[in-house]
Amino acid sequence: MSAEEKILGGILSEAEATAKAAEEKTAEEVKKIEEAAAVEAKAYSAEVISAALLKAKAIKKNAESAAELTVRDAKLSKKHEEIEKTISMALDAALKLDDEKYFALLSRVAAPYAKDGEAVIFVGKKDKKRDLSVFKKALAEKGIKATLSDVSCSGDYGFVLSYGDVEYNLTLNALINDKRDILEDRIHRILFEGDR
Repeated sequence: MSAEEKILGGILSEAEATAKAAEEKTAEEVKKIEEAAAVEAKAYSAEVISAALLKAKAIKKNAESAAELTVRDAKLSKKHEEIEKTISMALDAALKLDDEKYFALLSRVAAPYAKDGEAVIFVGKKDKKRDLSVFKKALAEKGIKATLSDVSCSGDYGFVLSYGDVEYNLTLNALINDKRDILEDRIHRILFEGDR
């Protein structure tokens, strides 16, 4: 072998050894990078899983709260319906009373508003169809001096009691609206006593 071939062989051998060393070093660095990436990926996936679990818990809690509110609102709505139905039934029952009982009831309503002097009473449109002499008698029994006007009040049932410039709206709708909170509270206690 010639000197040239020996030099060239030596260079090739040295180049192969250097390449092999570089390849091993690169393989070692790649392995370290892969290991570090695996550790980092594991930590990141643990963070992602933890965040997802927290988000899932929050979503579940919100869904449970929303469901509880929906149930509560439905119960309240149903209770309100029942209270309104009860008020309506009570009004219907009062309207079905015979004239004597009905006007006795209305005269009891008028009594706290009675003043000295003669009042003018504007009877509701539909109550005008009843026997108003019974009403006049019931008012007299309560000591209320009154003239029944030919003009009706704006309501269908009940009446407006007028002493000149002072008027008391004692129509059934006005009375119910005026005492609605008290009525609803009493009806609620009766219907839903044990329900909290």
